[in-house]
Amino acid sequence: MSCLWEEVRRKGHGIDVAIPVIGADLARTNLPRMALAKLIILSFVVASKKEFVTRKLTLVIHPKDLENTDFYELEDFLTSACF
Repeated sequence: MSCLWEEVRRKGHGIDVAIPVIGADLARTNLPRMALAKLIILSFVVASKKEFVTRKLTLVIHPKDLENTDFYELEDFLTSACF
């Protein structure tokens, strides 16, 4: 993911970025989508602490995954990872 954030940094010019939960299905990581979402968030936080990436990141969750997404757990993770 570090290469992704480097490209966003170089080519995105600080504009808002939206990224889907990647790494499931075709990538065959066998990780739950919640774990993948946390991995994306954590990698973004780490990259942003090194150098500015973007002012806003939106994590896009596919409608079919909304039912199985614990948004309270995700909110707790965001709070702990970002502060």
